[in-house]
Amino acid sequence: MMENNITSNNTPLEEEEDIILEVKNLKQYFDITTGFFKTTPLKAVDNVSFKIKRGETLGVVGESGCGKTTLGRTIINLYKPSSGDVIFEGLNISPYSDLKKIKKEKSFELKSLKYEKNKKIKLKKKELDDLEKKELEENLDVSRDYQKDLDEFISKTNEQYLIDKDNLIKEYDQKYLDKEEEINKAINKAVKAKENALAKLETVTKESDLESISKVDLELAKLKEEYDEIISNAKEERNNGIILAKQNKIKRQAAFNKMKEDYNALEKKLALELKTSNDEAKEKELNEIKKDHLNDILVTKEKNKGAYKVDLSIAKSKFQTAKAKALKDLKKKEYDARRNSKYYSYLDDKEDIIDTCNRSVKRIKSSSRERMKKFRKNCAMVFQDPYSSLNPRMTVQDIIAEPLDVNHLYSTEEERRSKVLHLMKLVGLSPEQSTRYAHEFSGGQRQRIGIARSLAVNPKFIICDEPVSALDVSIQAQVINTFADLQKKLGLTYLFIAHDLLVVRHISNRIAVMYLGKIVEIAETNELFDNPMHPYTTSLLSAVPMPDPNMARENKRIILEGDVPSPLNVPQGCPFHTRCPKAKDICNIDVPKLKEIIKGHFVSCLLYDEKEESVKETIEETLDSNIENNDTNEAINND
Repeated sequence: MMENNITSNNTPLEEEEDIILEVKNLKQYFDITTGFFKTTPLKAVDNVSFKIKRGETLGVVGESGCGKTTLGRTIINLYKPSSGDVIFEGLNISPYSDLKKIKKEKSFELKSLKYEKNKKIKLKKKELDDLEKKELEENLDVSRDYQKDLDEFISKTNEQYLIDKDNLIKEYDQKYLDKEEEINKAINKAVKAKENALAKLETVTKESDLESISKVDLELAKLKEEYDEIISNAKEERNNGIILAKQNKIKRQAAFNKMKEDYNALEKKLALELKTSNDEAKEKELNEIKKDHLNDILVTKEKNKGAYKVDLSIAKSKFQTAKAKALKDLKKKEYDARRNSKYYSYLDDKEDIIDTCNRSVKRIKSSSRERMKKFRKNCAMVFQDPYSSLNPRMTVQDIIAEPLDVNHLYSTEEERRSKVLHLMKLVGLSPEQSTRYAHEFSGGQRQRIGIARSLAVNPKFIICDEPVSALDVSIQAQVINTFADLQKKLGLTYLFIAHDLLVVRHISNRIAVMYLGKIVEIAETNELFDNPMHPYTTSLLSAVPMPDPNMARENKRIILEGDVPSPLNVPQGCPFHTRCPKAKDICNIDVPKLKEIIKGHFVSCLLYDEKEESVKETIEETLDSNIENNDTNEAINND
């Protein structure tokens, strides 16, 4: 009996097991500039949903450019998702706060809705233009008002767009209000818990203690008033000192000006005497008097320059000294007042209750940061290129220890080094190599360094982004076996991205096939290889090289026509229909959904989306074809 169970958000249903990661309707669009003030969304990941069980390996395969790597980077939030949810161990790890996420998704969906409307109009216009051109070329007598048809289509499309836009706005506005109400309820709950805790604290405190606390409060208030009065007096004294300093500055300036005037008068007088006198001794004496007066002026000017600053600093230092002394006396008197009462424990308990409430409210309002911080300690990534993903200026020890440094996961340098050496041994590297640099290692060894770095925070989930594609075949086997061994020892969960189907088959429990940003098929590994249902999966498997020449000759290679469409201009309807050998007319219109056709086997294809009898026939034909191919291969293999 055929099963068509899917979840409400198109996520394949799993048995109720320990799900470590769930991806719901994940989208990653990049705005690409295609003209002046015009952008077009590049749909790198488009509405992807799946679940991964704890300890499982989910392989992701597809042609280059299908969105595999972008999917991994979006899950770990190296790219902020345009829409959708990534749920890790029950926590939504969106990089945005809950309310901001709803606003962003609303804006994104409205933009996508408008883009789809314009795309439909553009395609319809092209279709009518082609028909009109064909009619003119063939000189047909049938005349048709194409402009009228286009105007009617545009009118209907715009009407539907306005209806859909209105419904979308209402839906997201309601989501926002519901989430806002949920947040306010959580905040009110935290505040109420604080009030209840404070009331309980007041209740458990004895009446005599409350009376003692009340007396202490009065005494502390009186001490505070005394302190404020001392500070006020000190401030007044400081201000008076500043005023006095300014007055002294004015007096000094006046005295200096008088000295300059006297000098100028003396200089004139001496000049007259020098003109009438021819005595050299007298002239020398007059010049000495002039020089002495000039020195007095310069010395006085230098003294006046620093005197004002000294007076100001004295006034301010007196205030600071008085303030420090008053504060010290206040603290001592407060301590004496509280020493014989229950005030210390009461205040500490009260402060703890208020701090707990404040932290809860802050966590509720900005929960995304807390969730992301927790996720980053439990998730890691192994990158595709072992050459460019390692810092050439750092030693291996520092590269592996970098996650430990960022997350403060050690207390001493000795502990840090011991953890690094343990990780190196774990991935098959010698501890003696810890002081070397990345360029001193081979490609396989560099990838082992990347694996050791990903294990530094003791993660539960690792995204492996084509970790063996840049390595030789012999080295690939070693690295793949390392991944398998670590999974057995540490109970790790992998999302294994690759384009080599045989590598994915070796390590994966389940496989998801991607095409143009969408998952088109997902199933258990053996089920997918023995019974591929989507035409794209079938064509991929037919291209897998076989080690036996006889099997390779008998294998029916399916060559797809045409090129992979651009994610900037995804075909309308099924994205694969332009290359699909089994495409029907409906494939140009409807977008297929991921549905469970056989238990645990999900396919996104309209061939399985029609009437039940037709679907049964399609499944039977596919099964018969796959069984015939498997029997042929087994027979050749036995011979």
